[in-house]
Amino acid sequence: MNQTVTLLLLLEGENLSSPERRALATFQTREKVVLAVPLSGGAPAPPGATARRGYDGDVALRLEAALEEAQVLAASLDEDRALTVLAGIERDLLAHPELPQAAWLMAERHHLAGAIRRKQPGGLPDADALLESAHVLEGPRAAPFGDDGASAPAMPVALATLSVLDLDPADRLVLDGRPATQKESVRPGRHHARVLRGSSVAWSGWFDVPAEPRVDKVLGVPVRVACSAEDLRDVTPDARTPGGTSGVHCARWVGVRRGKGGLEVAWCEGARCSAYGPLLHDRPAPEPRASIPTWAAATLVGAAALGAGSLLIFTGAFERDEPPPRRVFVYRGPE
Repeated sequence: MNQTVTLLLLLEGENLSSPERRALATFQTREKVVLAVPLSGGAPAPPGATARRGYDGDVALRLEAALEEAQVLAASLDEDRALTVLAGIERDLLAHPELPQAAWLMAERHHLAGAIRRKQPGGLPDADALLESAHVLEGPRAAPFGDDGASAPAMPVALATLSVLDLDPADRLVLDGRPATQKESVRPGRHHARVLRGSSVAWSGWFDVPAEPRVDKVLGVPVRVACSAEDLRDVTPDARTPGGTSGVHCARWVGVRRGKGGLEVAWCEGARCSAYGPLLHDRPAPEPRASIPTWAAATLVGAAALGAGSLLIFTGAFERDEPPPRRVFVYRGPE
């Protein structure tokens, strides 16, 4: 029974040619395998998970421009309009957690809003809460020149041990804009996270950490499906063996690329791959046993027979029943 093996074509440019397709068909027959393309996509996102989107530079530029506008309005004492602009920035950042700089932009937004609220009647509690939220996202800032310390959070806060439970072993966690491990000590409050899977973002979003000593968090990161297009997305041809295989879950797969002499294949199990070799090896023919041509055999047999006969004749020519007579000379003296 043929075994199914996932085929990853590491080709550049045009699709497979007809000779290459025939070579793959022959390869399947020889190796007794059935080559299957990677499964499309990956695991469906869990309920409530944030939809994955790519980085949009226009959104980032628009948010940075809005922050500058809010600063100008605040400096012009148009505080109500500045707070309106800052509220729009917060909504946009919550809607676009895929931005790598989202945590820093949100922290800057909180700092500006806190500085404005601190100057308004009855705004001190809101200002303290905003500054604490900024501290959660980016840590403490150096006090600006001439600051009397009023911008710092009033009370130290006990840290919580955060454990993210649904990370794949090969995933990389970026927490509040900084690389993080599966377990981190963080301040309670709203945090931002991005989960990187190879060159793509598997999950991004905002989440709250309560004021508790230990917090186990399930973010909603999609499961990495073995042998899926996402599982093999970052594999590259490389020189000797396929590269970018770290974290691949597919139990058995082959990477096929074009070489100087035609298609080349590397056999892989998970993240480990063999070196490339020709897709179709020339199978050596069985070594012929030493044989003698028919004409030579007949000649030798005849010669052997003739030699045997000659020997018999030769040896038989000198065989006698009695020894041959001998002439003996006898001396009788002078007569």
